[in-house]
Amino acid sequence: MASFVALVVLVLSIYANVCCGGVTSRFVRKLEESVDMPLHSDVFRVPPGYNAPQQYNTKYYYQVGIGHTVRTFWFNTPPPVGPDVPYTFGLIGDLGQTYDSNSTLTHYERNPSKGEAVLFVGDLSYADKYPNHDNTRWDTWGRFVERNNAYQPWIWTGG
Repeated sequence: MASFVALVVLVLSIYANVCCGGVTSRFVRKLEESVDMPLHSDVFRVPPGYNAPQQYNTKYYYQVGIGHTVRTFWFNTPPPVGPDVPYTFGLIGDLGQTYDSNSTLTHYERNPSKGEAVLFVGDLSYADKYPNHDNTRWDTWGRFVERNNAYQPWIWTGG
């Protein structure tokens, strides 16, 4: 029995030495618990200008990219809050990245009475089905849904 335990310890120590569990990024979370910034901190201040705060029923344009890669997108803000103000949501859930996913998103986009925002319920990319977990499926899913969520708000719920 002692020789078996010694063998297990030897095998584990060999694998422990092979494992490179060192720091892989300079962006590593501290061990200490995070401290909240005070609400009056300058980073929470509403910026000056016409767009602060955002106006109701307004189409806002924004750009993403650098140099020749700049792309322009837009979104519409909701109407003022009130008891009888209509606001519609599109509902999509468990989208994934299949041909059926593409059909679902296309069907929603072509609907002339689609929502002013999407309430996305459930799972997103199903990236966990892939053994390497190299985030490629998250990247492809982001590009896949960008054609819609770059132009209207999406509200996400856990799946």
